[in-house]
Amino acid sequence: MKIPSFTRHDERDEAMSMTPMIDVVFLLLIFFVCASIGQQKELLLSTPISGAGVKSETPPEDPLQPEPDRAYIKLIRIGDETVTDLNGTMIEEPGRVRELLIGLATVAPDVPVVIDTADEVPLGDMIALYDLCRSVDFETINFAIDPPENRPVKAKPKP
Repeated sequence: MKIPSFTRHDERDEAMSMTPMIDVVFLLLIFFVCASIGQQKELLLSTPISGAGVKSETPPEDPLQPEPDRAYIKLIRIGDETVTDLNGTMIEEPGRVRELLIGLATVAPDVPVVIDTADEVPLGDMIALYDLCRSVDFETINFAIDPPENRPVKAKPKP
């Protein structure tokens, strides 16, 4: 009986070479899962909106007074709750804000809405108000920002 002189290609060799790559993939997966656990939820972050990079030709005379031809909505944090100020009227019930915005949007959907948030208001509350304004079909939704301070910009030193 003749013994074959060549060696057969074994399928187990290919499976063995995949093992280190699978180990590395699982280690990366475990790393990213562990790294993402300690992050703070984005919806609980405060929402300071700065006016850096926004050029204003003429500053408003009194930015706290709403214009009669727009819906000025201000979110204020009182204690642990976010309170809505709609054109100078404090509204503490979220359902009431929805009713008023639906009524305003059915009468005048082209009225611009300005959303002004205090720095301590959670990001989730601002996004919920924005989504509410979009869902009742307002055509224009803007965000109020603090005017940039008039300080000269310092040049960064070259390395």
